[in-house]
Amino acid sequence: MARARTGARAAGATGQDETERRIDFLDIASHELRTPLTVLRGQAQLMQRRLRKQPEREAESAEVAKMLYQIERMANQLDVFLAAAHIAQKRFQVNPTEIDLVVAVRRALEAPLAGATGHTIRFEAEPEQITGEFDRKRIEELIGILLSNALKFSRGGEVALLLECRGERTARIEVHDTGSGVPPSERHRVFGAYTTGSNAENAGAGLGLYVAREIVRRHHGKIGVRARRGGSGSVFWVELPLRQPVKAMPATAAPPAAAHT
Repeated sequence: MARARTGARAAGATGQDETERRIDFLDIASHELRTPLTVLRGQAQLMQRRLRKQPEREAESAEVAKMLYQIERMANQLDVFLAAAHIAQKRFQVNPTEIDLVVAVRRALEAPLAGATGHTIRFEAEPEQITGEFDRKRIEELIGILLSNALKFSRGGEVALLLECRGERTARIEVHDTGSGVPPSERHRVFGAYTTGSNAENAGAGLGLYVAREIVRRHHGKIGVRARRGGSGSVFWVELPLRQPVKAMPATAAPPAAAHT
């Protein structure tokens, strides 16, 4: 019996060590790759500005826009890796300030609108200005995660991002895709770390929705997924209060996630 307990403790320690090594790798790799990616982005943006001054080179400018979109996708993935590591290390921070949520979402859409191919991205905001207390950087990361998922798993066609106010206290974001959908039994589970849907092909590391949930939680909001009405696909939705409570939520609080609304 004692030997069995010792073996169980050793196995648990080994599993914990592996998890810590994985987290450390995510942290180090994200930092190491960020610098060359920033240089690459800067050079591509410089090239794009020069091409825009030459209308006859519009086709080349469009190709650079596609390249910038792929650079932004890679940067967003590094942000996810770094955020996941910081969540595990209890270093993840959200710092809300007074911003226009519509402007932040539009900024997150700039690269996909210019460079994404094979899809049409539709954005609607009602009203056109939604002022509240949000962390601009984290909101852009959140939109990047949800939109990247939608573009990745949709079979072409339209991806819609809808932003609206619900009453005077809540903003709601919806991202509609045309993918294979998330099975009802998995709609809570997909927000866990290193978790993907059973019917998702080339799903990746399974960290994006985990980070998205943490961003929403730190804004005292809710996140969930439902089936898209009238066809295949999913709707990932987020509800965020326009004003943050005075007292911050403890880092150890259970993150809310909902499957239906």
